[in-house]
Amino acid sequence: MSFMGTVGVVAQAGQEVATAPTNVSVATSSSGNYNNSVETALWDGSSSWSPIHEQAGGVASNSVIVTELDITAMDIEAANGSFNANSLQIRIAAYLRATGATSFSWSLHSLTDDLNGATASLITGNMSTSQDGVTNASVGIGGYVKIDAGGGRGQQTWGDENDWIQFKVRGTATNSAGNTTTNDITIKIVWTLNDSGD
Repeated sequence: MSFMGTVGVVAQAGQEVATAPTNVSVATSSSGNYNNSVETALWDGSSSWSPIHEQAGGVASNSVIVTELDITAMDIEAANGSFNANSLQIRIAAYLRATGATSFSWSLHSLTDDLNGATASLITGNMSTSQDGVTNASVGIGGYVKIDAGGGRGQQTWGDENDWIQFKVRGTATNSAGNTTTNDITIKIVWTLNDSGD
């Protein structure tokens, strides 16, 4: 009798199968606000230019976030000598929420744009494998969007009002049973003339 009971327990244990991570989503923190969202900020490569652009995180509407970059403020900062970069970076901060995950990865893809003079490109050679891409905002998820100015010799061209860039972010959480990938979060940044840097 007792032998049969032992066999039954062993068989039951053998039927237990691990599952891939669950509750996987891109967010701006480990819990609370905001889920299905990211934070974006403009960097000159070493410091943040939040007066020009900073989107502190809002829930995506149908997985799309629309925010702005103020080129008037950029011109003002350039005129007073505190901003003279030839290229800029749109850094992305996000946290990959997941239950039961042991490793993490990020993807930055599908860049499209409508820019007059300036050019945009994805830099994806150093994507993060950290769940937390928020704490160190200068690194974020590792990859970023690079904006190269047109023109030259102090006549930089960053684009015109209503120009835009759009790109997508997703995360993948993995364990020994498999992986779970989030829905894409699409970020669209529109060039504006808000004069917020004055």
